[in-house]
Amino acid sequence: MMGFTSEDSDRPILEDGKVLLVTGPAGTGKSELIKVIKKRLELRKRILSGLANNGINAVHIGGHTLDSVLCLDYIKSTSPKLRGEDSIEGIEPLTKRQLDQFKDRLQILENPVIVVDEISTCSAVYLAGLSIRLQQATGSDEPFGGLFVMLVGDFGQNESIGGTSLPKAVFQIMENDKKRQSILDNPNQVIKRGYTSVKKGKYRDGTPFRLGAELIMNAQWVGLQQQIRSTDGEDDEKGLEHNDNLDVLGEGKPLCNDNLKRAYKTFNAKRDLSDVGEGWHKAPVLVTTNLERHLLMEPMVRRFARIEKKHVYRWKVEYKGWKQAPSQFIWESDAIEQNTCFWEYFVEGAECYFIDNVNKSHRQANGTRAEFHSIVARDERQEEEIARAEESTPLGGVITLERPPLSV
Repeated sequence: MMGFTSEDSDRPILEDGKVLLVTGPAGTGKSELIKVIKKRLELRKRILSGLANNGINAVHIGGHTLDSVLCLDYIKSTSPKLRGEDSIEGIEPLTKRQLDQFKDRLQILENPVIVVDEISTCSAVYLAGLSIRLQQATGSDEPFGGLFVMLVGDFGQNESIGGTSLPKAVFQIMENDKKRQSILDNPNQVIKRGYTSVKKGKYRDGTPFRLGAELIMNAQWVGLQQQIRSTDGEDDEKGLEHNDNLDVLGEGKPLCNDNLKRAYKTFNAKRDLSDVGEGWHKAPVLVTTNLERHLLMEPMVRRFARIEKKHVYRWKVEYKGWKQAPSQFIWESDAIEQNTCFWEYFVEGAECYFIDNVNKSHRQANGTRAEFHSIVARDERQEEEIARAEESTPLGGVITLERPPLSV
């Protein structure tokens, strides 16, 4: 038996073979909880094996993505009427080679604690897939192979990436079962089209969809509510208003203008793109469209470079097609010159994000925040081009490269 106790009780919160669901809004300590559990496990010579649905979250907990370890190969129904999740009858077992890799990655022989972060992005079928894989790896028919499993996330944030989210799956299962039971209890009632006393499609017993929903329904739930991150500093009131807004959005409700004005500074191009003041030039700006993002990109980059006393480097991006390109080349050239969507920008010291999984062992995954350090010239000719441009261009000015650099 293994569990963690609260301050006012010696009874373990969770035992091996059970499932703990930890939810809470941003800033309530979910990530810190994972760190604390990991440290306590190390003291007990135990291992935490982390999983997440995307690279950046997996990197943050030192784990793997679900796709990289589960190798889900679905058993599909032969009925042409059943598609998507309705057609998934089961999951093929792993081959011996795949099973060995699965055991090695999650260190199954060490009896690990399994933590799935950002569970809101995980579908019901994926959660069932994890349980089935752990059952095969441990040889146990218990949910998740009888291992200690903790599911962490905020269902008010991003939904599942493909497939039905866990909350929706639970509601769909409950609604379907309720209507089916109503038909069984009252066989003479008028039955709505599509509902019968027989479970169909993904609602059948034993399907991954139903299994995933039942796993989350049977989990022991712990809700974190106390806001910690936004109450540590001088901007407590603003931070709390921001989190109140997140709660409103998480409930599917719109924000009114008063909420926005109290919690955020309204962007004004004439005022905020001037050289007066430096307080916000590293702050994020919330936009509603990609067009706004591109329109603000170059003036914000130039302002950042002027304040930080750096050069701006830019080069054209490679694009395959342009459906609304101007009919004449000279117009097309002008349009490219004037639109930032056709350009890549670099300023030393500026914040940036990885857009690909570069090196997981070095915590460089898609979405990882980083800082621009330098650019590597493609060849000696470009090296000389950059040197000449830097001599003739004042700090804060823009240097346009004829070709993209070798790397950033």
